Amino acid sequence: MPRTQPTEPSDGQLWLSRPPFLLIAHVLDVDRRAARITYELLDSDGCPLIEPVVEPLEPSWWRNFQPLVRRFG
Repeated sequence: MPRTQPTEPSDGQLWLSRPPFLLIAHVLDVDRRAARITYELLDSDGCPLIEPVVEPLEPSWWRNFQPLVRRFG
């Protein structure tokens, strides 16, 4: 099975936490040179739960979050 390239997060994107939690990560800033991401966690109503988080952008990001794909129709 071929490996796929993970989707890179971008400023302003929403990412959904992987089960069993249902949180949304709103990406505020991605610094690719420093491999660092800044985001805030939102509840299902879109209200921030904590202050923005700054952490290294490493494989754990893709284990914990997946891009939020909006579907209409």
